[in-house]
Amino acid sequence: MMMADRTMKPPDSAFAEFESMRASTYCPFAKGANIRFSPPWKNSLGFDGNVAAHAAALADFVVEGQRSHLHGFVSQITLGEDACDFDHVRKAFRAFLHGLARHDDDCCNALKDDKMSTDWQFSFRGMRMFLNVFAPCYPQPHSKFIDSPGSLWVFLQPEYSFDLCGIDPSKTAAKDAIRASFRNAGMNYDGGQIDKRIEALLYMFPMRPTDEPVRWWD
Repeated sequence: MMMADRTMKPPDSAFAEFESMRASTYCPFAKGANIRFSPPWKNSLGFDGNVAAHAAALADFVVEGQRSHLHGFVSQITLGEDACDFDHVRKAFRAFLHGLARHDDDCCNALKDDKMSTDWQFSFRGMRMFLNVFAPCYPQPHSKFIDSPGSLWVFLQPEYSFDLCGIDPSKTAAKDAIRASFRNAGMNYDGGQIDKRIEALLYMFPMRPTDEPVRWWD
């Protein structure tokens, strides 16, 4: 999931790497998705300052998202060389979410709850969202690899967007077809884990389908 809201895009096309990944994905909904981007990462602000800017933009997205039929929000987090190290990416993702929580009580409370519960989901300003981590630390081919040296990307997808796309979990044929497209491209992943619907374990994929699920909050 992820057509971009180009009015939110800076003139230097800072998000070209994400757009390139989105254009080449085997997800049939990505190319037509209407998304909003975070402000460009500025090293002068430091990690906390940048997360604060992203939190403010995400709050605006929550207000406007459903009314404007926005499918998701994309945050770019600059890590430098650490973006190529899986454990650094995991820790940075955790730090990013806890950074957002400093600007929203709802998010803070969600991160305190039991993430291994099938009822758990990330939430910000009262909007439940599904999250997807993309990073250059993944090997090629991998469904979460992005050719973006130095940056981790987080795609935040509000729960209502699945209805916008006409996605029905009961339609197993469509789900199986999407998984087959990724598998045939050498991007196999653990569909069984996904079907368990412990959502926190789906936000960041492991390096290999046979690896243990990623407990990013630990």
